[in-house]
Amino acid sequence: ETLLPARLVALYALIGSFALIVVERELLRWLRSTLFRYGVGTSRVLLIGSSAALTDLAANLADTRKSGYEIIAIAGPKKLIPPNLPVLHYPQVESALKFIDSNRITTIIQTDMYEDEARNQAVLSAAQIRHISYNFIPGEPEFYTGKNTVDVFMGYPMISVSQTPLIGWG
Repeated sequence: ETLLPARLVALYALIGSFALIVVERELLRWLRSTLFRYGVGTSRVLLIGSSAALTDLAANLADTRKSGYEIIAIAGPKKLIPPNLPVLHYPQVESALKFIDSNRITTIIQTDMYEDEARNQAVLSAAQIRHISYNFIPGEPEFYTGKNTVDVFMGYPMISVSQTPLIGWG
């Protein structure tokens, strides 16, 4: 009796490689969450906005061990800060941008655009000058429904919002 019949070697290799990939992914996931507990690999975040999206985002990112984000400061109305969230509060964006270096911010997340384009440009410029990550999340609830795609159209980012997730061949 042969231990590994020639016909089943491919099946054994498939099952073995699948099991090894699953074990490896779980080990890496465990290692990442363990490092997050000690603050290794986390991003120090400044949240900017004045919509309900800011509150939802702050509540979801509050657990650094799971998210990998440590919320340091929020620039916006105080009523939007979730209760029991120990963060710095800046009522104006300009005052928050002055303390990016002293707070060691590594990521800026903005949830809505301001009417004044100079304020929006100041936030983006602050991130670019310091070489830190900048993310924009639309604060309008209409963007969260249906199917969205982000493309580049003539050099500009464009969010395409479909009415239903069933478009094209869907």
